[in-house]
Amino acid sequence: MSKTDFGPDVAGTMKGYRPVLLASGAVALIGLGWVAMFWNEMTATDWGVFTAVWMFLTGITQFGVVFSATMRICEAEWARPYQRIAELATLAFAPIAILGFALIYFGGRDELLYWTHAGEGVHLSPWLNDKFLFWRNLLAMLLFYAVANWYFVSGLLPDVEPSMAESGPAWRRALYRRLVKRKQGRDMERVEAQLWRIPTIVPVVFILNQTFIAWDFGMMLWPHYHSTVYPMYSVVGNIFGGTALIILLGGLVAGMGDLGRYFTVERRRSLGAMATGFTLLWMYFFWSQFFVTWYGNLPNEMAPIWAKMYGHYQPLFWAMMACVFFIPLGTLIFAVVKRTFWMLGALAVIMLFGTWLNRYLMIMPSVSEDHLQFSALTEIIIGGGFVAGFVFMLLLVYQTFPLISRWEMDMKDYRPDLADRPHLW
Repeated sequence: MSKTDFGPDVAGTMKGYRPVLLASGAVALIGLGWVAMFWNEMTATDWGVFTAVWMFLTGITQFGVVFSATMRICEAEWARPYQRIAELATLAFAPIAILGFALIYFGGRDELLYWTHAGEGVHLSPWLNDKFLFWRNLLAMLLFYAVANWYFVSGLLPDVEPSMAESGPAWRRALYRRLVKRKQGRDMERVEAQLWRIPTIVPVVFILNQTFIAWDFGMMLWPHYHSTVYPMYSVVGNIFGGTALIILLGGLVAGMGDLGRYFTVERRRSLGAMATGFTLLWMYFFWSQFFVTWYGNLPNEMAPIWAKMYGHYQPLFWAMMACVFFIPLGTLIFAVVKRTFWMLGALAVIMLFGTWLNRYLMIMPSVSEDHLQFSALTEIIIGGGFVAGFVFMLLLVYQTFPLISRWEMDMKDYRPDLADRPHLW
């Protein structure tokens, strides 16, 4: 293994890195400036698209650190090259996710949430309270990202070396000086052992945060709509889309320096097999939600289902079903698709598009009966701004931290009979 493969500067070797970084940053600033300029003129459909894009990107990026934690719990050796790039995707979108929530709450909640203007004398559940909405979502999000950062830094410290504080911009040198100082005061064996305990917390805070988002910005958009399966249906959608994102990120990082040698065919095939499992899991939760609602046949619970399955949104619904179930299942059963990067990468794009349609259909039918996707300039700028912001932050953190964990790649295979293996508990 080349030592340079594990340095923080590998991302900069990618062809076109700097132009893409600058262009994505510029587009993100344009998007933010546009929202600030036309804040008071944004319509319900504008805020609906804003929320759908925010919900989509927040969900799939948050899965990155959950993927890494789960792979450590499962002792999945094949996933080691993917773990840190997935963790960094989570942290890259963190400031955008928090800012996006704040913008939705202060600018769009009255346009999206029917209960904020229910009128006097209308009895509402204590859950439907403006301040409670703000604090439960903000605190859950901050808790998740705090745990994600704790988990990431714990896994990064064994790879931190004093030489990393001697190159790069001043802010990065200062960051690594702080990390080196933190490492010097720690017992690395204890840190590595701790890294086997933290992963048990990560999925819990992820599900807590995503449950609140699913309730407040999905289910609660419809009057008197209740579904106990809805949050997990939404969470599994994030897992499905997040897996597709990790497939694409693996392809991106494989083109940086000599890192491609670590993303072997066997590892790619294992990731494809996992995507197959999550495809089936998504269908299980979709059917669980649909069947119970259909059997109950209550008007308030059937309305959200019929709104996206029939009428104006029907073509999008079946396109979504094709992208998240029929196409993935029909192609991933062939080993050649899982082994071949361009095939798996193309499928990942389809899976991400299907996940986006799923989030779009969760929100927009409650806002408009006949909305056309990105048919207004504001919606295009919002979508482009979010994606560009994520790309900018992702490239920035990829240039800041080592993309592959050297200490884990040097480890022997995870086996419980190895005496030097840190214990999970």
